[in-house]
Amino acid sequence: MSKMTAFDDITVEAEERVAIIRLNDPKTLNAISPRMMGGLSQALSRIEKPEHGFRCAILTGEGRAF
Repeated sequence: MSKMTAFDDITVEAEERVAIIRLNDPKTLNAISPRMMGGLSQALSRIEKPEHGFRCAILTGEGRAF
């Protein structure tokens, strides 16, 4: 089962103990922006908490670009 959480231009999906982090701004081909960096920072801060139990994180992009 997966659970989705959204941050600024970032989504995080949980697949058991794996966090899938997606850059989610396909209109700019997922170009890193200050807004996206803030969302990525928030997502990583949440993922690293031991109570969430993640053992691995995968970073990918939404749409046709990384």
